Amino acid sequence: MKNFKKPLIMSGVFVVGFLLGCMLMGVMAMNAGRTFLRMESANYRQEQELLGDQCLRHGNLTRAWLHYDNVVQILSAGDARAFNLRPTVWPLSFPVTALILNKMECRTDSSGRGRALEEGISRGKLALALEKQGRSGEARLEYLRAARAMGMGDNEIGRVKQLVEEVLSARG
Repeated sequence: MKNFKKPLIMSGVFVVGFLLGCMLMGVMAMNAGRTFLRMESANYRQEQELLGDQCLRHGNLTRAWLHYDNVVQILSAGDARAFNLRPTVWPLSFPVTALILNKMECRTDSSGRGRALEEGISRGKLALALEKQGRSGEARLEYLRAARAMGMGDNEIGRVKQLVEEVLSARG
């Protein structure tokens, strides 16, 4: 019996360690899924915003409106509802990377102010495209939504327009 005690204890430690490791990876994988959705959403928003800016510069107002509307929909709907994606293969290190990315995100925009400003500027760009199409009523509504998203009053539409113009001119 004495000869079997040590291998039995070692086997038990191995099994318990293995099970704890599996549980930890499961928790990390759940977290990684949310991070993956946020990363895909950010990539899509950036792509749509750049395409909208390009269309606006070239005078294709309908497509600019469409791209800006996509950005606004993603920002206002939230990442999970807008993207129903599941990655087919994750590298083994992705759950650990997701933890690091989440910590970085929490430290950079813990108040959510950055996301609100991003939504406001995107709504302002959408309003500008609508305005250039002659859809002034819809444009005014989007300017109001942009002002509210950025924490401005309803009477600060001029300031929103100025900010959007500065952002667009900075992008070239």
